[in-house]
Amino acid sequence: MKDIDLLVQYALKNEEKAPQELNDDFIKEFSERRVSRAMKPKFPAAAVAVPLMLAIAGTGAYAVSKSGYFRDKTTMFGTVTGSVYENADNEINVSLGYEPETITVKVVFSDPDSLPYRDFETIDLNEFGITDQTDGSAVSCGEIIPAMIKNGEAEIRIPVGKLKSGSYAIAVSSFLGGKKADQPLEVKGHWTAAIDVQ
Repeated sequence: MKDIDLLVQYALKNEEKAPQELNDDFIKEFSERRVSRAMKPKFPAAAVAVPLMLAIAGTGAYAVSKSGYFRDKTTMFGTVTGSVYENADNEINVSLGYEPETITVKVVFSDPDSLPYRDFETIDLNEFGITDQTDGSAVSCGEIIPAMIKNGEAEIRIPVGKLKSGSYAIAVSSFLGGKKADQPLEVKGHWTAAIDVQ
């Protein structure tokens, strides 16, 4: 109903009132009706929307936890200085080999045709540590040269000098993937592997 129709109906019900009094009463009653109608809670929509948003957010968090993703590297002032690829644990397999005075880290990409791996020409260890499992001491390493990637695999050679017999383990928290003329991309995750040296 239009406002004028409501005013006419109200006037017919209250014929004994003076026009100004009638008008003031109508405005007051009509305003109260509008306010009460506008303030009615809309529970059904909220009851559906909130669980749906939580389900979508949960699904996104689950997807992020199972695969890697890109993140901007920023300064403390918010300036973007590059990119990092996070949470790549399930996308790279690491194993160890040993030759005299050299530990070889074999890196295999689960899906070499996916980003960022398809763009890499070389891969290098960035943050890692090698420990002697018998006494927990750290193994010192020489200079590491980035390894060329062929068919989604690479072997990074780590000069370690002569190792005594025992078990050795490596813990890697990031690699650097490179391509000519591009800034290396840091690939973060958590990888461990062990080897027995005779």
